[in-house]
Amino acid sequence: MKTLLCVEPDPSVQRLLSAIFAGRYRLLETGDGETALGMICTERPDLVLLELTLPDLPGAEVCRLVKRDEELQSTRILMVTGAADAASRHAALQAGADSYISKPFGPAHLRSQVEDLLKDRASGRALSG
Repeated sequence: MKTLLCVEPDPSVQRLLSAIFAGRYRLLETGDGETALGMICTERPDLVLLELTLPDLPGAEVCRLVKRDEELQSTRILMVTGAADAASRHAALQAGADSYISKPFGPAHLRSQVEDLLKDRASGRALSG
């Protein structure tokens, strides 16, 4: 079973993400960037759903650190964020995010994005941002 790490500080959004993916994937959850980095190193999730705005370490920095690490750089990162402006999207993709979806999102669209990223990871294909 594939593992997803949901990095989301808002408990109501975290519950929504859990409901969308429960039973389909092994789910890990945290609300801050430092804990997320530790979990990515130890748990090696297949995909990280990452909010840009975190209480301690910006999501873009978490992404940048993961993508710079040779052992972790194949981890797919999907920014799922309330920051819907073009500058935030650009910053996320520049940091190495594999894709970006803004809130509010449709559950079917989010599931589709996750499935596509996991297929691309399995095939070893590079994604364009």
